[in-house]
Amino acid sequence: IAFEEMYFMQCDVLQKKKEWKGERQERLKIPMDVELIRAFFESLNFTPTNSQKISIYEILKDMEEDHSMSRLLEGDVGSGKTLVAVTVLANVIRHGGQCALMVPTEVLARQHVSSIGKILINFHNYLEEHKIENLRMKHPSIALLTGSVPASEAQTIKNGLATGTIDLVIGTHSLIQETVQFHNLQLVIVDEQHRFGVSQREQLKEKGSPHFLSMTATPIPRTLALTSYGHHDLSVLTEKP
Repeated sequence: IAFEEMYFMQCDVLQKKKEWKGERQERLKIPMDVELIRAFFESLNFTPTNSQKISIYEILKDMEEDHSMSRLLEGDVGSGKTLVAVTVLANVIRHGGQCALMVPTEVLARQHVSSIGKILINFHNYLEEHKIENLRMKHPSIALLTGSVPASEAQTIKNGLATGTIDLVIGTHSLIQETVQFHNLQLVIVDEQHRFGVSQREQLKEKGSPHFLSMTATPIPRTLALTSYGHHDLSVLTEKP
């Protein structure tokens, strides 16, 4: 009986994975810019781990396809999931796409706006200072959108997302409300997968079926990963910087 239950569960999650990938869209094809990634690593004051490099490659390789990626990034606290995410964000922004990062709490959202914003802006400045012409990247526009953002400010942010003048929005579940529309949403990253429900994932599909990357610090046994999380491909950070 246990075997049959596992079999049907796997069939169910594989069907969900197929549905998530949905129809093919040329706009979802984002080239893996190897020179950009190399320059990004050089702009840091440390060297990424092999696990980080492998995960970045796996994610960017998925995003070269014309259908939606669905990948889970697993790693202990301190293993460097955020750096993996920022590298991927830089590649998307470089190619003109919009990104959204959803986190469970407003405190974490504000922390990410500060830390991720600093890394992306420093990278932009690095490219400008070194005059790497073939890697020119626009100055990233980053916004915070949570329930506590004043209505007038929130409306300005929504206008920027709809017209494409905002490259990255970081926030809580406010990001998936109906009034939030994007000009060209190509990537959604969700921190802590277990707090993100199926209905919320469906709401993302309505915003253009973007590439989807979820991150978790919760260790997931391989058997469970193949059943409950089988609709994701899996990348694992096995070492710490």
